[in-house]
Amino acid sequence: MERSTKTCALFIVNRSDYIFESTMSSIVRTFETFDIDLLLVFYAGFTRNLFNAQSPRGLKELFGWIQEKGTEVVLEEASAPVDVDAFRKWIDEKTMECGKVIVVPTTSASLTAYLLGRVESEKLATVSYVFTFGPWTNYFYPYVPRPLETMRVINGEIKTNLNPSKLDGFPGYLSDKTFNMNVEKIVVELNKKTSSDVLELHVKEKDRNSQDKLLLSSDTFNLNDFLNKIHNRWGCEETINEALLLSGAFELKITKGNKEDTISSLTREKVLIDTNLLFYGIHNYELRDLIVPKCVRNEVTINSVQTKSRGSPLKSALSEIVEDVLNSVLSHARLIPSEDLWCDIAIPKIDPDLIEGAYLLTGDKKAYERWRKSTIGKYTEPLLIKVPTLTYQEGVKRYSHDIDKHVVQDVGRRYMSIITIALLLSRIRDISNIKVSLCWKGGKPIEVSYS
Repeated sequence: MERSTKTCALFIVNRSDYIFESTMSSIVRTFETFDIDLLLVFYAGFTRNLFNAQSPRGLKELFGWIQEKGTEVVLEEASAPVDVDAFRKWIDEKTMECGKVIVVPTTSASLTAYLLGRVESEKLATVSYVFTFGPWTNYFYPYVPRPLETMRVINGEIKTNLNPSKLDGFPGYLSDKTFNMNVEKIVVELNKKTSSDVLELHVKEKDRNSQDKLLLSSDTFNLNDFLNKIHNRWGCEETINEALLLSGAFELKITKGNKEDTISSLTREKVLIDTNLLFYGIHNYELRDLIVPKCVRNEVTINSVQTKSRGSPLKSALSEIVEDVLNSVLSHARLIPSEDLWCDIAIPKIDPDLIEGAYLLTGDKKAYERWRKSTIGKYTEPLLIKVPTLTYQEGVKRYSHDIDKHVVQDVGRRYMSIITIALLLSRIRDISNIKVSLCWKGGKPIEVSYS
């Protein structure tokens, strides 16, 4: 019997967390990276809605898109055996018509992933993906920059053939949150280009003789150079400083006891935030039990109204993006009731049963000291956020060295910071007569707009 030359990709979907994100990301990354003839997807009963529902949280449109591009798709609700020998036999039966099988354990529960790793066969190649969290926690590929969705061939041999153009016509799945949607639109266009791992922000004056200026790059991330260029162009350092904080350009630090740490250490903790945390880029952190009091929403709305009436165009654009960021945060956080007062007064009046055991984060030193010494400090733990002091020194034409100690090192955070800054600048492009674009280093630029 002649051996089949058909290349198949096998997914067993039965994990309990991030099921939509992991399945979408794994399938799309596999589809664009390999030449696949047949997509085999076996899913547990508790995930069936994922395969039956329409978007935004269903995969019907995805599989239709893949089939239109010439790849066959087979979906089957099935329970994989838990014994190694039985599992090996089950895999052989399911892949009889395949000459080569790419096995992807990233969509599987721990036990299934373990069994997939134990199955050895000449025709199997195990491929896994390392997902990035932080600011990209609630995104999925192709709405996450490709360098952050790292592919690893664990065993076996398989030839890659990355083809970014396969992403053409990707079916929707855009967020209904304005900020997320704008990020997604940019990232999918970037992913349609062959990428380096260096993201660049460029700005060009809209006249015939102007030259494209590199403002910021994810590898050097030289914020002092960036701040100088912005200062010389607009001279509005206070607003630019606020924009950098919002973008996540700096690591937010806390002190617990005598130990300094970052907010990332609170990923699995109950976290209650003051309004200033939104302006400091709290959305760039993975916080699984985030609590937002209603007073935060009130303060953000008041700030936006006041800024639009008397603020600069850049300041107004910033306040609008903060509103959009809040809506993004509220899609995965708990909004709890509070009195319609300023948060420094309203937060201590919140029902203790709603916030007991939470870390209470603020960048307001006076509020922190007051809360720490008051009753709320007995059933929550107030923490003061440390942010850099951005002071422009005219004599040396640079900003304080203090920022160097706070600059984020993680490349995923740098990507999000650069994209956020690009979106902000694009809001004032008509007023400032500029063209804002992003590109992979050495690649074709993509013009940025915020809609």
